[in-house]
Amino acid sequence: MSRELIVLYIVLLVAVSVHGRPKSYVYKNATMPENCQRNYCFDKSDEYPSADVINSIVNDFNITVHSAYFKQRIGFCSSENSDCELDSHNEPIYEIIDEAGNIRYVVQAEKLKQLINIIECIRPGRLTSDDDALHFSATDLSKLSCEETYIEYEFLVFTQNGGIENAKVKDGLPVCCSCRYIGNNS
Repeated sequence: MSRELIVLYIVLLVAVSVHGRPKSYVYKNATMPENCQRNYCFDKSDEYPSADVINSIVNDFNITVHSAYFKQRIGFCSSENSDCELDSHNEPIYEIIDEAGNIRYVVQAEKLKQLINIIECIRPGRLTSDDDALHFSATDLSKLSCEETYIEYEFLVFTQNGGIENAKVKDGLPVCCSCRYIGNNS
């Protein structure tokens, strides 16, 4: 984790603990929208705090967020030349399921956008003759598999008492879909 991001987390956490929560914010039990079938969601549920409330929280603490692009890769990814169909999203994530299995609201504000490039395999698992694996015509397709690579990731999320804390996404986030050869021992 970069030094600037750690400093931002510390500033936010200290500001929240010193100033408490704004009177206009009342935490509602988190629910994941029905169309979200994974441990994260690009959509907001009806209970997600309004943009005005979130922006006021960030603005009330006089937090300055410098635009920065953080690039971190763990492991190998060959999505660019993969024979696997993939779906890529680079948009705000509004809700996650944390490591304890709780649904959490991710802090997304005008001054604080938490973005990560999500790459999912459309059809994970072994390739079949129905897949377009033209590059591997001489290879037994039953030995090729589309697999997602995951990273552990923490977001700033709201607590039930209106504060802000870090929370890891349960089972991580998919950041790569690649075609892998499955050897004889698999």
